[in-house]
Amino acid sequence: APTFSAILSHLGVAPANAYTKDQELAIYRDWKMLRALTLEQVPAGFHFLAIFGDASTQRGSRVDGTIDQQGNITVASATPSGPPPCPICLARGTRIATPAGDVAVELLKIGDLVWTTNGTGARVAAPLVEIGSTPVPSTHRVVHLLLFDGRMVNVSAGHPTADGRKVGELKAGDRYDGAVVTSAALVAYTGGATFDVLPAGATGTYWANGVLLGSTLR
Repeated sequence: APTFSAILSHLGVAPANAYTKDQELAIYRDWKMLRALTLEQVPAGFHFLAIFGDASTQRGSRVDGTIDQQGNITVASATPSGPPPCPICLARGTRIATPAGDVAVELLKIGDLVWTTNGTGARVAAPLVEIGSTPVPSTHRVVHLLLFDGRMVNVSAGHPTADGRKVGELKAGDRYDGAVVTSAALVAYTGGATFDVLPAGATGTYWANGVLLGSTLR
């Protein structure tokens, strides 16, 4: 595909039938960067309309502009907006399962190995290809998800489960990750920021405090 060829050219990587882990990571990161902003081709170049956030103020601006063929940006308008939707969802201190033992989510780095699942559901180790965090206000709330077997995790309501639902959709009595949900209640969160990670592979899942979750960064 043209996009893949362009990424290889940008990275200086020759086309091949297989790539090293470092090359795969670099290719994936460039691909994610390209997906971060949708560009619409117009006669003068490309048009974009997006919300850009300011982490220090928790506010955003809705920016309408164009980019010409030389990469010059022209902003037609910038109007106040709410912050971009928060894609980062785990509470500080959440323990992520790795081959070396559980590690707090905020301490993980791109390239670190974590446990994930492959396309058949088997547990495999894979490197992190993306991590993220975002400040949250003191009014932020998360779901305190408690399973009958004692596993517990605090996570934003919009976070994806491993089976395609949202954590906020779970309720007492539901079955999830091999156990019955005891409770799923919103609680105050004062951790200052929330976090997420994305392992390489087909599913993007990982274990947080022993609970299998999806990633918002896919």
